[in-house]
Amino acid sequence: PGHLHICTGSAHGRTPSGVCADQMAVSQRPGGIFFLWPTLDESAPPVHVKIAAGALVEPDVGALGSLVSPVGKKIVTDYTVQVNDKICKPLRSGYFPLRAAVGERIDKSNLTGAEFALTGDLRLNCPSYMHLLPPVAGESVQRLWVTSFGMARSGGVVGLDLTGKLPARRLKLELVWPNAVEHVPADFLRPLFGEGFDVTASILIADGFLVPGKTDGGVFLVQNPGSSKELSARLTRRDDTRWFYHRAIPFEMQGHKGVLTARALKPLSPFQPAQGELVWLEAPEATNPVAPWNVPWREVILASGPDVMFEVVDLDVTDDTVEVFAAEFFAQRLTMHSLKWDEEKGVPVVVQREVIDDSLGQAYSVAIGDLDGPMSHLLVTTHEYLPVPTKSGLGSLGGGTGWSYMSEGAPRRADEV
Repeated sequence: PGHLHICTGSAHGRTPSGVCADQMAVSQRPGGIFFLWPTLDESAPPVHVKIAAGALVEPDVGALGSLVSPVGKKIVTDYTVQVNDKICKPLRSGYFPLRAAVGERIDKSNLTGAEFALTGDLRLNCPSYMHLLPPVAGESVQRLWVTSFGMARSGGVVGLDLTGKLPARRLKLELVWPNAVEHVPADFLRPLFGEGFDVTASILIADGFLVPGKTDGGVFLVQNPGSSKELSARLTRRDDTRWFYHRAIPFEMQGHKGVLTARALKPLSPFQPAQGELVWLEAPEATNPVAPWNVPWREVILASGPDVMFEVVDLDVTDDTVEVFAAEFFAQRLTMHSLKWDEEKGVPVVVQREVIDDSLGQAYSVAIGDLDGPMSHLLVTTHEYLPVPTKSGLGSLGGGTGWSYMSEGAPRRADEV
């Protein structure tokens, strides 16, 4: 079983000296005190926080407390917190101080006064992807959606209210290997349905993996997830091709709605190459687009290569294109595809392709980071360590040549990595 630690933080409402407002992220401490949290730059040393869960055996004195002698033993969860590899003790308030070592600074300001606290612990079986998403199904609270999967078990998805006030939403939908979960706003869905349908915010789930028995993946739209009114629809076809999907998002261009996804196909034979495709799923013009007779949605293959995670961003709001930065795991590269709506064909088309990096290995996760202004960096993870020199340090999405950053130092061998 896995552990998920829930933390809150504070900086006592102060703005650390020497940090510009545009370099800060605004957060909120329980109690309504707003504070500014410093971000990292390339030259600043990192602050590494490790939370290790353990167990203590304590006397169990039963329901009458200290009035009776111990009748047994009980297991109590215990935690060890380390900041920069040094054991950190909580303050009287229960918060842990988050300070860099003496002489270390973040954004040229120390972290004196910054602190965090462990506010909860969840026990989940094989937690995998985690997404904190906006409310769904007419609720007013965010939920943490967690997927789980395994070789010898079916997959599952659960939505957790981290305040502990509402019961968990556990999906009834049977999945083989659920990956990313995405939010679908009600305003996106409502125009797709006819009058009389009670449409609320929903979720999209990408399913499937390359291991035997898990390759029959798909993209699923789930309304009222984890409730008695749960309604799911498989938007992709089911056949013998055995495509599997890692991410799918609601996507609209020029008023046309659908789903953008990337999928992969990995034959068992080592002599057959793996494939990846960037695919547009077109929402049908129907009163009920998820009715059994209206699914699967029409598939339009936009490009070959993208196979796992991707990120969509509009680098220039003055033009009519959007950019898709995609990890190509099997091709071992990072690419960019610029999409434009083709009025004649009635579908999005790729008008520009760029290979950003073909030396980073098996690229997997891609995310846009606002580290130095909006959309300033592209953050990428890989499934292997390649000790190659950094091309040009941290680059920006605005036109630099260094699109990804790789450290020249060997990674530490640590059990928390």
